[in-house]
Amino acid sequence: MNQKTNSHQKLGFELPENYFSTSKAKILDKIQNEQSIPAPVLRIKTWMLEMAAVFILALATTWFLRNGNEELNNFDSLLLDSLVVDDDEFADWFEENYVLNEID
Repeated sequence: MNQKTNSHQKLGFELPENYFSTSKAKILDKIQNEQSIPAPVLRIKTWMLEMAAVFILALATTWFLRNGNEELNNFDSLLLDSLVVDDDEFADWFEENYVLNEID
C-alpha cells in the first residue's frame, strides 16, 4: 500500500472525490441535452428515394396505359370500319376482318 501512495505522489495525479459517479451523471446530462441533427447525406438519400419511387410509378403507369390503348385502338378501328360498310356486305366484311383475324 505504501508503494501505491508513493507512486501517486511521484506522478502527481489524484482522482477527485466521487469522480466516477459524478462523471457518469455529467456525461448522461450532456448526451440528453444534445439534439441529434440528421446528416445531410441521409436527407438527400430520402429525397432521392422518393423521386425514384415517383419515376418508377410514372413509368409503370405509362406502360400499363400504353398496352391498354393498343387494344382499344384496334377495337376503335374495327368499329369505325364497320360504320363505313353497307348492311348487305357487313356479314362478309365481319367474317373477313374479325373472325378470320381471330383464328390467325
